[in-house]
Amino acid sequence: LDGKEHEFTPPAPPNQSPPKGKRTAQWLPGDRGIQVTDVTTAETPKGPVTTQTVRKWTISGSGELVVDMYVDNPNVSYEAKRIFIKK
Repeated sequence: LDGKEHEFTPPAPPNQSPPKGKRTAQWLPGDRGIQVTDVTTAETPKGPVTTQTVRKWTISGSGELVVDMYVDNPNVSYEAKRIFIKK
């Protein structure tokens, strides 16, 4: 959570070489959660494809763990949200 970029090797599908990746993790303003940004580049038959994934992990006022995810690459962009409730 130092806000610096670090290299990592994401998992690869079977029979493919692993993509290259860089990850940055930092505290959100007010220490209300963390943000993790991954940028990966995979070699494909049509050339390199770069994907950026941003995950924001926060605790809501009611104590729920909320994970917002944003994914962008040349083929698709989407947002997803997961909410975990302690029972």
